[in-house]
Amino acid sequence: MTDIWIGSRYDVSEKRIFVLGESTYGSDPVLVDYIPTWIRRQVRDTTFSRIFNGFSGNHTSRATDADRETFWSRIAFYNFVTRSVGPTREHRPTGADYSAAQTSLEAVLRRHSPAAVVILGTEQAQYSVPVVERLGICYVVTRHPTSYRLQTKVLTDAWNEVLGLTSLDLA
Repeated sequence: MTDIWIGSRYDVSEKRIFVLGESTYGSDPVLVDYIPTWIRRQVRDTTFSRIFNGFSGNHTSRATDADRETFWSRIAFYNFVTRSVGPTREHRPTGADYSAAQTSLEAVLRRHSPAAVVILGTEQAQYSVPVVERLGICYVVTRHPTSYRLQTKVLTDAWNEVLGLTSLDLA
């Protein structure tokens, strides 16, 4: 439950957007160390780039480090399954992984009180949506950012939908 990114401005906002990733693979460092390296362009990460491109109204190729920091400072990010599921993207969480993750997700959401959750991945949504609904939190489910042939517009539409649910303007 400790591997979570809480942007520096997330806690001061009345309206909080929580982005729920699916899982991780390989041996990436914890999010509080990893996301700043992505912001400073020290690592490339397709998932974080696609999230940024789809949700920020900007594009990684044109964005400054300050643009990247501004976006990530306003959100929380957590992977539903917090352990690495294998060495490559082809490795997938199991039903047991998803089921076990529900308790931790509930605790994290209770602690960080989001106004809305963007759930990345339709497979994990089968397990995470019941938790989010039980807590009475608005949510939107979208395909995972690294889904094959996913157009950025799909992510942008999901972001705009969650902003509409909460009357937010974080673009």
